[in-house]
Amino acid sequence: MVEFKIEKLRKPKNMLIVAEIVFSFLGFLIVSLWRGKHDNVTFSYSVLPDGSYFGFMVGMAICITIAKTLTLLIKLFDVQENIPYFAVANLFLSGIFCFLLGLGCILGSVAANKSLPASKHTLPAGTVFCWFALAALIGETLLCYLELRK
Repeated sequence: MVEFKIEKLRKPKNMLIVAEIVFSFLGFLIVSLWRGKHDNVTFSYSVLPDGSYFGFMVGMAICITIAKTLTLLIKLFDVQENIPYFAVANLFLSGIFCFLLGLGCILGSVAANKSLPASKHTLPAGTVFCWFALAALIGETLLCYLELRK
């Protein structure tokens, strides 16, 4: 029988997963919902000079939100013992996402710097939330690695 175990949220690695989900969700939500106005014309981040950089960062944040939500649900329903090599797959997935979200955050920072006349606070704030998600992801990846070394 599959049982939901909420007490597993108290583990540091699972707290980092929750932080990744929250920060990446906030990052992509802030950037994708932003609308600028110029001469009574409303536009989104995609028409900015480096809008595709934001698009890559938003795409990575969405992927991390979905993947880490599934990972957390698997852990909370306590079915990871039934999945062979779950810890190794989670470490591999986290490592890949560290690289991709890191690249997305760098590109988002470049785009946020160039979009300052259009958005002085909102787009940089979305980028900062993605950086926070990256920090939590790196912490979780290191904890996964240290757990596998035992």
